[in-house]
Amino acid sequence: GDGGSLGRAYVLSQRMLHFLQNFTYYLMCEVVEPNWHAFEAALRDAQSVDELIDAHERFLDACMKEGMLFWPRILRRLERIKNVCLRFCGLSETLEQSLPGRGSFRENLRAGRLSVAGGEDTGSHRVSASARERVEARHEAAQAIFDACEGERYASEVARLEGDFDAQLRELLEALNGSAHLEPNLASLCARLDFNEFYSFGPGGKYT
Repeated sequence: GDGGSLGRAYVLSQRMLHFLQNFTYYLMCEVVEPNWHAFEAALRDAQSVDELIDAHERFLDACMKEGMLFWPRILRRLERIKNVCLRFCGLSETLEQSLPGRGSFRENLRAGRLSVAGGEDTGSHRVSASARERVEARHEAAQAIFDACEGERYASEVARLEGDFDAQLRELLEALNGSAHLEPNLASLCARLDFNEFYSFGPGGKYT
């Protein structure tokens, strides 16, 4: 049903956010930051321009290696995951465009045309919005979203995106695990991305 499709889309969005947040954390906190500190220490100890250049090159090489920029196999999978996320964003934009047009109370509220106190700014006049109008506006927005999800198209597209995302992330984890012996930091990234072993063993992990 519609509620099921929306719930499935929400869960998928949370999986995507989990991936993006943890991948970004890995790059910033486990790759760039420690290498930057090592680079700063090398700069303080440098005695010549050649030593400065060498320290900078070591910093760049370490970041690119630990950031997986030298590994086409992993980069291809990251690119595919990015494309799935962008397709999901496109589906969400399509849903947004199907909501009621301009002029409705809900549209004005979303566009910021209503004050925090609930009035609409019309120049010298302020139109008071009653509590009932605000409740009706929320119901209108909810109904519009449910109506936009009627039929099989939205549900099938969410299911397709979910399957694609999970499949691509499983392939990425396999590639990362296969390269972890070359770059120890990747073991930490794998643990973050699959902290509950969902992608390794399915819902509930290996103990279900």
